[in-house]
Amino acid sequence: PMPSEASLVTELDGTVRLIPMAVAPSLHPELVKQVQPNMPDRVPFIYEFPNITKPFTFHLAAGDGRSLPCRVTVKEKPTVEEVFLELKPPAYTGKGASSQPAPSGLVHALVGTQATVVFKATRELASGAITLPDGTSSLKQRGANSWEASFNVLKEGAYVISLRAKDGVENKTAFEGRILPQSDALPAVAFEMQTLNISQTRASRNLSA
Repeated sequence: PMPSEASLVTELDGTVRLIPMAVAPSLHPELVKQVQPNMPDRVPFIYEFPNITKPFTFHLAAGDGRSLPCRVTVKEKPTVEEVFLELKPPAYTGKGASSQPAPSGLVHALVGTQATVVFKATRELASGAITLPDGTSSLKQRGANSWEASFNVLKEGAYVISLRAKDGVENKTAFEGRILPQSDALPAVAFEMQTLNISQTRASRNLSA
């Protein structure tokens, strides 16, 4: 007879857990058509892992049957760490370049400033890109595991850095920040003309004298 119940047996960090599996039609009716087109009398089971963060081993158990063990390997997404911001103001300002930590990703600088976001990647990268309010450009490798993204401060808006590890794992939102341009307009000075009223009585006295 076909088993009416099935379980997923997992082993993680030395701990074994027995997880009941649901009947597939209650969750994914389309799955039934794929796994039992020629076996309508058999009941498929399914279990969805909500969030896999560590590697583990599992096997399936139903009645007296047991599957071969399977190993799940987790590949981490590449992320950024030790973020620095380098700023090179326009030449007319007479100011030199500066560098400062930028964990928040905020770029607040004079319009026309050349900004460079420098960071270390947590994994070995194959490529990366930065998406700006006015376009997208590729990242440049600066050192062994150090990368940079350069752009001119022109438009206000958000920017996003995406990374791709050498094994193909991608992180499309590895780092996010915002650009806040500072206006380079000079302060304006306005003068207000006041109307002077001359007393008619005083003017008449001067004429009669």
